[in-house]
Amino acid sequence: MNYKKTCNNTRNEREGNLLKENHMMTAEDVAKELGVSKGHAYKLIRELNGELKKAGYLVIAGKVPKAFWETKFYGYNQPNQTA
Repeated sequence: MNYKKTCNNTRNEREGNLLKENHMMTAEDVAKELGVSKGHAYKLIRELNGELKKAGYLVIAGKVPKAFWETKFYGYNQPNQTA
């Protein structure tokens, strides 16, 4: 068995899986998640990106990071939250 070939294949598979995992949500994703129009989804994304930009982050128009989305809409990753 060719060890080098096996290692390269494993690394390529790992990198391929990382590339397939999408860390950003599009307006279409937001619209489906909330059951709203794409136009309203774009408005929400603009507001969220405005918050990120104000906090000093770089933003991509028309997309929002999934982690930020989950924090804002579902309250995930919020410290000191009581049940």
